[in-house]
Amino acid sequence: MAGQAQVNGSYQPTPNQPVVARMYDWYLGGTHNSEADRVAAVDVQNALPDIKPIAIENRSFLRRAVRWLAKNGVNQFVDIGSGLPTAMNTHEAVLKVKPNARILYVDIEETVVREGNEIIRKAGWHEQVSMIRASALEPETIFNNPEARRIIDFDQPVAILLIALIHFFETAQYEPVLSFWQSKIVKGSAFVMTHCSGDFRTPEAVRATIDVYARTPTPIIFRSREECLKIMGGWELVDPGLSQPELWRMEELDEREEEPPISNIWWVAVGRLV
Repeated sequence: MAGQAQVNGSYQPTPNQPVVARMYDWYLGGTHNSEADRVAAVDVQNALPDIKPIAIENRSFLRRAVRWLAKNGVNQFVDIGSGLPTAMNTHEAVLKVKPNARILYVDIEETVVREGNEIIRKAGWHEQVSMIRASALEPETIFNNPEARRIIDFDQPVAILLIALIHFFETAQYEPVLSFWQSKIVKGSAFVMTHCSGDFRTPEAVRATIDVYARTPTPIIFRSREECLKIMGGWELVDPGLSQPELWRMEELDEREEEPPISNIWWVAVGRLV
C-alpha cells in the first residue's frame, strides 16, 4: 500500500526479496519491478483484491495535491517514502504546472534510490529533481543531506509529502518527525498526508488487510478520522479539510486523467504552516 518500507533505518531486503517500492510500482501498472516483487504483489492482491484501485486512488490524490500547491505558492517538494519516481509521480505532475519547481524524493532502499536517480537523469531533470537515501524517521538526515540542500532551499516554502506512510508508524514515531518539520520549514510551507482507515470498511476487511501486512516488514495501523485529525495538528487544513480522496479538489485532475476509483480506505489532507 505504500511506496517504501520505512519502519526503521536498517531495513534492507536481500537481492531475492521483494522490495515494497517495486511492488507499489506494479500496483500502479509500472514496469520497474522484478519477478520477486510481482510474486509478492500478487500474494497481496489475492488477500486484498482491490490493492490496485487503492494505489491508483492514492496516486491520483497525490498528483492533485501537488498541482494545487504548485499553483498556490509552493515551488519545492520533498516526497518522503516515495518509492520509484515512475507512473506519473510528483515531479511529472508539478513540473507541468511549475517548470522551475524543485523536487526531492527520499527512500530507504538503496537500489530504489540508485534506479530512481538513473530514471531522473535519463529524463533530463537532474538539475532540479533528485533522490536520496534516508529514513522518514530520521528527518534531520534529510534536512542536512548535501544533495537535499542542492535541490531544496529550506528558507523558502516547501511541501513535505508523507503519502501512505504514517500508517506504518506508531504515534511515538511519527510525532517527533512532524514536530521536526514544523520547526524547520518556513511559513507558507505545506504537509500532505494520506492514511488508511477502517472507517468505511467492515471489521473483517480491516482484519484481512492487517493480516496481509503483518507478514511483511511493514505492519500497518488503521486509524480513525479523529486520529488522523490529530496527525494534522499544527497545520491549517486546506479546504475541504481531512476528507476522502474523491472529495478533495477533483478539478485538479489533469485533462488526460480518468477519474480515479473509490476504495473507501483513505483519509487525505493538505495542511499549510501559518
